[in-house]
Amino acid sequence: MQDLVIIGGGPAGYVGAIRAAQLGGAVTLIEKDKIGGVCLNVGCIPTKTLLFTAKIYNYLKKLSQFGLKADNFTYDFDAIQKRKEKVINRFVKGVEYLLKKNGVEIINGTAEILKKNAVLVNGKNIIETKSILIATGSQPARLDIGGFEHTIDSTGVLELGSSPSSMLIIGGGVIGVEMGLIFNSFETDITVVELTDELLPGEDREICNLLHRILEKKGFKIYTSSTVKEIIKEENIKSNIMTAGEVRQLETDVVLSSVGRNPIIPAGIEECNIETERGFIKVNEKMQTNIEGIYAAGDVCGKYMFAYTASMEGEVAVTNALGGNEGMSYDAVPRLVYSFPEIGTVGLTEEKAKETYDISVGRFPFLANSRAYAEGEMDGLVKVIIDNKNKKILGIHILGPSATEIILASTLIINKSLNTDDVISTLHGHPTYHEAIKEACLDALGRPVHK
Repeated sequence: MQDLVIIGGGPAGYVGAIRAAQLGGAVTLIEKDKIGGVCLNVGCIPTKTLLFTAKIYNYLKKLSQFGLKADNFTYDFDAIQKRKEKVINRFVKGVEYLLKKNGVEIINGTAEILKKNAVLVNGKNIIETKSILIATGSQPARLDIGGFEHTIDSTGVLELGSSPSSMLIIGGGVIGVEMGLIFNSFETDITVVELTDELLPGEDREICNLLHRILEKKGFKIYTSSTVKEIIKEENIKSNIMTAGEVRQLETDVVLSSVGRNPIIPAGIEECNIETERGFIKVNEKMQTNIEGIYAAGDVCGKYMFAYTASMEGEVAVTNALGGNEGMSYDAVPRLVYSFPEIGTVGLTEEKAKETYDISVGRFPFLANSRAYAEGEMDGLVKVIIDNKNKKILGIHILGPSATEIILASTLIINKSLNTDDVISTLHGHPTYHEAIKEACLDALGRPVHK
């Protein structure tokens, strides 16, 4: 009998498997497709590889600003895609090696939960186990509209053999923004249709509004509070868009649907009476389901659909499955968008903070940051939200260069419940991007120095 069977080899599953093996457990990992899940194969890694390539190409377009010259530069989309595949394969093999090195048994196939201590593999072999971790992930959501079959999803768009001349993106969330920027960089006309009244629903409104303006300067056409009513396939694809009370038709080469993700639920859930909520598997802070011995982690739980939260949830789940006592905290979850410029946020938005606290807001524009100005990265700002009662920092929102990297310092600030004095009294290097966090804290207190 195994100590643990894990269904799904994505960030929750493979990290959980390695941690369980480190704790001395006998672990079997079942994956029906490729080790690494969505993140490694058709999500985080391939998109960031393409985004970095696009970023380099964008720098080449403005070399003259830095006194540099390079004539007749172009791109080879096929070569770009081949490099992306090389990066993916490198890390898939790396994860497979780590699993084998730690003694994890890997089975390629499907899994059905028979009961709390038995899993049926590929419809024929039964594995008995003390505990089960469900880490089956998610898949792109579908829209109930006519002609939806003519769209491609976030997986299909990564497989395009060339950059189309035009693309309609349904959904202005993280995937829509990032994919739009990749193809906009390679001369695709981008139109985004977003159901809500701004891009990146749920994020700080000021940051979203600023990103909206930046994207429009890059050539994006953005329709908020709008919907796609029907998609018609002819020589090109015609989409009927409801916006501002009227229907307009848009013709594009490609329509990308990026309207969220739905959980992938393994067979046997209903028969085992495992509770779900809004379609996701319901768990407590220990990542336990309502059935003793069965745990779940990652996208299938629907908490935060990020690879890094999935990995942490996987670790918490297997630790508890093997006799530990850990809880999952979501108090300081960084939220990242690899846009141009990048976004990194953590903690409460200004809108959410106002609902509970008496707040002050500090801002520092990257236009006033010497490193950002020297490197031509002046778009954006750092925004800090503080509780006026005790100067505790409630939220930090960064739109600017390397925001996805410098947000780590902000995550530590929120995680450790630090206040403005803690930040201001800490030496910040100069010239750096992250000193803008200190400057924003000073601004929140009404004592800016460089603003």
